[in-house]
Amino acid sequence: MFLPVKKSNKWFMISTVVFFVNIIAIFVSRSMLGLSLNSANIIALVGVCFVISLISSTGFFGIKILPTTVIIGNIIGIIYMYFIILGNRAQGWNDLTSLIGLLYFVALGIAFGGLMEIIYKLMGGNILMKKK
Repeated sequence: MFLPVKKSNKWFMISTVVFFVNIIAIFVSRSMLGLSLNSANIIALVGVCFVISLISSTGFFGIKILPTTVIIGNIIGIIYMYFIILGNRAQGWNDLTSLIGLLYFVALGIAFGGLMEIIYKLMGGNILMKKK
């Protein structure tokens, strides 16, 4: 794996990058749809982006699999969000379905990563580092 080591300051950089990528992706998608955002919407969207960035930086605490799956789910979710918007897949509902699609894939990344992390810990944590 190409992840930083536990307690590395690079995890804060990963968290910051994930946060700003999500902020930019969500706000660009909202502007593409011509939506006006009030302060409550902005706070909620920033909160969602903040939570996603925190979960994707859990490697700081020594979690090995979860950050990778969350970041992969996030990337797939952003692509899916733009697929819905650009393809006009849900006419009249693009704003809601695109955001739910993003959150769905992030949730899949969290669930899959959490399950794999539990299996990894139960198997002794040396599956990835097995020596022959």
